[in-house]
Amino acid sequence: MVLIDTNRYLDLYRVTKGRKLLDALTELREYIFVTVQLVEEVQRNKLQVAAAFLSSQLQQLRASEIPDHLFDLSKESAARLPQKLREISSKVAEANAELEEVAVRTLQQISWSEDEVSKAFTILFKKMIKHTPEELQRARERKERGNPPGKKTDPLGDQLIWEQLISHFKGQSRLWIISKDRDYCTSYGENMWLNPFLYQDLAGISESAPEVYCFDSIGDGLAHFVNTTGVRAEKLPTAEESKEIKKEFDSLPPFEGVYSGTNATYYAAIENAWRQQQHRVAIFYSTLGTQDVLGPLPLRAEKVSEEKADEQKESK
Repeated sequence: MVLIDTNRYLDLYRVTKGRKLLDALTELREYIFVTVQLVEEVQRNKLQVAAAFLSSQLQQLRASEIPDHLFDLSKESAARLPQKLREISSKVAEANAELEEVAVRTLQQISWSEDEVSKAFTILFKKMIKHTPEELQRARERKERGNPPGKKTDPLGDQLIWEQLISHFKGQSRLWIISKDRDYCTSYGENMWLNPFLYQDLAGISESAPEVYCFDSIGDGLAHFVNTTGVRAEKLPTAEESKEIKKEFDSLPPFEGVYSGTNATYYAAIENAWRQQQHRVAIFYSTLGTQDVLGPLPLRAEKVSEEKADEQKESK
């Protein structure tokens, strides 16, 4: 059985080298444990994650000015470099304009779940498992007692997924967990170990000591699963591809606070980027006589502020 946490799925919306992993995930879907709770978490957060990624990518495509007061430029260089920079800036501006249009179309596809990642997930998530009332109650008790996984400030999610896994792990002997969440695993150097509390959960329902393997990379975790079990898999990335994919995934910033619903600054940045892209593409669509092509903003910063105000009222 393979458990991949929500954030690792969402990572596929903020990388450029994820196609090979999508093929491997769909090929091995029979062994991947998926719950309704996990799918809902991916669905409600994927658009915000993608918007932030596209915005950051566009921000990187900016031509810089040469600080002539810091460089000892000859007269010839001083005359030539500004002209070259203007030419570069013009090309960058053209590329940016086109990329912004592509970004908006991409976000619209993600909103409709018609993008490449969402289509692959539709196949992968077909066998999602719904929780029982008993599992939900156990998850609430786990959260109230402060037991892993999950954090006090987060909604009831990780606890429910874990309780469902416990129910379905009975009769199994080996589990692969792919997560960077320290509630699940602790790393030291190149090694990762499952939280002792969670290991005891599994040991308590297993006839023999369970074998648990922890990875922070989808590619590494799936490769180890295939090599260990002998399951047939023809769509895993090659060693060289895996190295490049892992390099990009390792460079991603952590998810803490990224889509928790309480980071108003984050959503304000998304809204600003969305508005800039929307304005440019709206001009293009207006020539076609089409209105409201993009639909509403997925999550407005004002909405976040309203939610924070409601939370403050409840706390009082």
